[in-house]
Amino acid sequence: MFKNLTRLITTTLVVGSLTAGATAQPKADDEIFNRLLTVAVGNEIREKCPTIEARTIAATLYFLGILNYARSIGFTKDQMFAYRDDPKNQESLRKATYAYLDKHGVNRAVPASYCTLGTAEIAQNSETGKLLKRR
Repeated sequence: MFKNLTRLITTTLVVGSLTAGATAQPKADDEIFNRLLTVAVGNEIREKCPTIEARTIAATLYFLGILNYARSIGFTKDQMFAYRDDPKNQESLRKATYAYLDKHGVNRAVPASYCTLGTAEIAQNSETGKLLKRR
């Protein structure tokens, strides 16, 4: 059950973000993108490393923090979730996620390299590390 909840939360975070679209919307700022990047990196690590998993409650609270921040800068619920259908925005986050992983030495063909990064993130108590735990 928690695994499914974690997947739902992570998927919602990764694709349920905020940004300007075809309709008049507040302009998404770097804070929102950076928070989504944090989640996307954590999601990649937990999906590829068999010894690391998500902290479900921490991920839920982080997600709510993103939503609350977005509301505070003027986004409506519909605007927040409209992003999920925008392939351009999803691709932008995906590229930034892979750039982060590459910069931190992850070889996407080697699952152990995700574990190395995940362990380092956890040890540093980084924003991404706070969303992960060792199994």
